Amino acid sequence: MQVVNALSTPVNQAIVSQFGQLDQARVALFEGLQKTGEVLNGYAKAMNAEFGFGWWDAKGDIRKLVKLEHDRFISAGESKLGWTRSQVDVYWSRVKDAAGRPKKAGKVSGGNSVDDLNIRDIKTILNRILGTDEDSAPLSFKAKDLLLEVADMVGIDTEKDLSK
Repeated sequence: MQVVNALSTPVNQAIVSQFGQLDQARVALFEGLQKTGEVLNGYAKAMNAEFGFGWWDAKGDIRKLVKLEHDRFISAGESKLGWTRSQVDVYWSRVKDAAGRPKKAGKVSGGNSVDDLNIRDIKTILNRILGTDEDSAPLSFKAKDLLLEVADMVGIDTEKDLSK
């Protein structure tokens, strides 16, 4: 429990005492969470105000404080609503998304051999090309037909395995 020990210093206790805005936002979040997304957005804004944009990837002391708030978030969700940890985690993820966390591109499944990794990369490249218009990626569209031939050679079913 490094977080607990790190927060026992007078300087860190003073910082934690500044969580008043987060405390209020967390309570409001759990009271109105099932009614509206506005409350979730308010909590996400409070997180951004308290820790800065990008807090979900923070390092060092900020990460410790975010971890403390995350623990408090979990505790409030489990005790106030009787939710399971996984239910609370879904809302924590939604808070990060509302706070501006970048969306991850669609993942392509596969194994870890060199062939599997290359097949996964080819699928990813083709999905990226097929997901945009030709005017915005003219060089990629020049290579598209060759990549589709490569996909066919390595056993990718371009009709079923690629999103279009």
